[in-house]
Formats: sequence, C-alpha cells, structure tokens
Amino acid sequence: MRCKLCTKPAVYAPLRFCSEHFLAYYEKKVRHYFESTHVKGVKVLVGVSGGKDSGALADILMRIKDDLGLRLGLFTIDLGIPDYSVKGLEKVRELAEKENVELIVESLKDHDRIIPEFAGPGRKPCGPCGTIKRYLLNKAAIEHGYDYIATGHNLDDEFYFAMHNLLHRNVDQLRRGAKLLPPRPELKLAGRLKPLYYLTEKENRLYCLLRKIPHDADECPFSVDNPQLAFKAGIGSSLSREEKKNVLKSVQLLQQPVEATATGEEAGLLHACPACGYPTTSKDECVYCKLMAGKR
Repeated sequence: MRCKLCTKPAVYAPLRFCSEHFLAYYEKKVRHYFESTHVKGVKVLVGVSGGKDSGALADILMRIKDDLGLRLGLFTIDLGIPDYSVKGLEKVRELAEKENVELIVESLKDHDRIIPEFAGPGRKPCGPCGTIKRYLLNKAAIEHGYDYIATGHNLDDEFYFAMHNLLHRNVDQLRRGAKLLPPRPELKLAGRLKPLYYLTEKENRLYCLLRKIPHDADECPFSVDNPQLAFKAGIGSSLSREEKKNVLKSVQLLQQPVEATATGEEAGLLHACPACGYPTTSKDECVYCKLMAGKR
C-alpha cells in the first residue's frame, strides 16, 4: 500500500500515510490543539510515566515549543511498584536526556504510602493511584511556578471517560472533563492541557517508534482486568477514530455553559483542603490526604 500523498510505502494504514506524512499529520494535530485553545507563552509541566503517550507528548512539545513560546519541564513519580516503576523511571530519565529538559522526580517512598499498599484481596489500587498522581503533579506545578500541566490523555482515553460517565450518569464529572481547564492560582490549581486529545493510542505508539522515543511498552501489573482496558478492547476497538471524535465533540457541546449550570471546576465546587491547602471537592479533607492518612 502506498501513501495517499506520495509514492512511498504507507506505514499507517487507517490514513494511508508514509512515515514523513504521518509525522507531519501528528504535529498538525497537536498544533491545532494549541490554536483552538489559544494557549501560548506559558510554562508547562509535562507529566511523564515512561509509557508511549507521555513520551510522544514530551517529544512533540519540545519540537513546537519555540513557535508557541512554551517553557517546558518534565515530572514523574516513582510509584513504588516492583519492577514496573524501575523500568518506567529508567525510560523517563532516557527521555529527559534525549530531549535535554529538566526532570522533576517525586518518590512515593518519601510519602506515607506507596501504591502496592492500596492493593488487597478483591481491591485494586488504580483509583488511589490516579488520585495520588493528579495531586502530586498539580503540587509540583504550583511549587515550581508552572502555569499548566500537560498530560498524555489521548482520544481513546477521552472516549472511555465520556462513555463511562454517560453510562453512569456522572454529569458533574463529565462537565469537568474539558480538553482544557484554565489555571486557578487562588485555589493552588494549575491549568490542564491535553494536547493529544484527538490522537489515538496507535498513533502515539507509531510516533514513538518512528521518532525512536524511549518508552516502556509493559502495562502496569495492577491493570489486569481493568475495566478501561476491557472497554477499549471491546466497544472502543469497534468504532472508528471519527466516530470517537464525534462523541467527544458532542460532549464538548454539553460542557458549554448554560444559564444556572456550572461547568469546569465550578461543577465540583472547589475549595481549599483544610489539611494541605490544595483544591478539593470533598466536604472536608481532600482524597489525597485521606489516602495518605489511611482513611480510605
């Protein structure tokens, strides 16, 4: 099969692109995200894990940062998961060296609990893990003076998020999941960016392979039977990227403010946690503080 734009062999069948035109397409998608969100001239902390999505994100942002006036840094967490965390941290360090960018490393061993401590019979640590990563990434951004956090959430992630919340009638959660959330310094809350919003997992993996980006292809050992992975392998794999994109565009219409309807952070009634001072929607202490204190 040949590339639809030239005579070279296609490396990406769904869109029939050769390597050169696929890379150009990928960069165009990320540039379009920044054009549509009007974000430029800011300081961005990129959350990296050692996986394909965050690795691709770090690389493409480094390539376009000067045009957008972005100042970048990388942040990762040693979650304390045997073998998996070691390999992930190794790939992150390789990535930071390749991109020649500052890397901030946070180790959960310096905190009260590591991720395996949240696992047990019939209990997975995925929920607490997500909470802890979001909390520490935001905390690092605030403490180091970054305006925004950028994560490697992709089209497949966002499609799952939208469908999960629609199926479970989590309307407030759905309204908070916009592709961009502005900074709220009065609440110690950095802005949120998802530059890979319209790119799929397969496209991120191919980008990493073509650019020779260091990344760990292994899944977290705790992700076995994870409902998100099962969803992606089932319903998610049966739909085209255009169908998934159309769902997200429909959700974006639902996220637009209407009279007397809260959206974005306001849908969660954010306020400062009385224990740590960082934002939460809980009535008392934030979930992170409860997790670390063993209350959850």
